[in-house]
Amino acid sequence: MRKILASVLLVLMPLTACAQMPEAQAQTQIQEQTLQGEVLVVMVKTGEIRQAGMGLHLARAAAKKGADVTVIFGADAVGFPQVSGDQPVFEATGETPRQMIIEIMQNGGDVNVCKLCTVWLELEQNDFMDGVEIVNGQAIFDALYQDDAVTLEF
Repeated sequence: MRKILASVLLVLMPLTACAQMPEAQAQTQIQEQTLQGEVLVVMVKTGEIRQAGMGLHLARAAAKKGADVTVIFGADAVGFPQVSGDQPVFEATGETPRQMIIEIMQNGGDVNVCKLCTVWLELEQNDFMDGVEIVNGQAIFDALYQDDAVTLEF
């Protein structure tokens, strides 16, 4: 519950403060806001592009603002960080998940895939983009429950 409340506050506090400013000033304040020192973990389990795309979009925005971002793919979302194959386009940005993943990693974010999911899908490390790491359940647990982490699930 604490993490859910923290994630809501992380998003709403800057927006509420900016709601009372003139539009141009509010936009500048949001753009200049840094998330340095914040920890965000985004767990993506759905293969549904609208939901997964929202999670990736938020992860990318946080990484660009300096947050320590980890994205973990599991279940039906394991295809998104694969090196090849067709991908749906996230209509809101006109990008594929692969394009957003590249930007997350370019901005210092970590991208992981659930090892258990790769086993049942018979996937190996070379099936995934450079920089994507297959991790075990303990590593996923440690990422989700690290101190002060905000965890979002899609």
